[in-house]
Amino acid sequence: MLLIPTPKVMKTVKIMLLLCVCVLSVRLNAQEKEKLDSLLTVLKSMPSDTAKVNLYGQICRAYTIDLGDFELANTYLDSVKILSNRLRYENGRIHSFFLGSTTFCVGRLFEMTVKHLKISSLCPY
Repeated sequence: MLLIPTPKVMKTVKIMLLLCVCVLSVRLNAQEKEKLDSLLTVLKSMPSDTAKVNLYGQICRAYTIDLGDFELANTYLDSVKILSNRLRYENGRIHSFFLGSTTFCVGRLFEMTVKHLKISSLCPY
């Protein structure tokens, strides 16, 4: 015997699913903000070396992917590029172009996305 749910039951199920999605979304966003706060705290006490370049990259990625904040992500992307150049850290420079492609894609700047992907693909590794 096949049970067919009534429209009232279907409406209740849809509302419950929507509520679950909303609750999970808020919880995940809070966890990502906590993670980001932790990274920013560590950043304050780090010396300017390759580890700091990598941390800038993690912060850039968190703002880009986890929080969707293109402006702040771009700020930390610039920090990755500047410090990598100052340290002559080639892996950091290449990684900055890959991060840039992701950041610009989220910001819907597709020409810059393609440009950064092309540069990052020139990696000799």
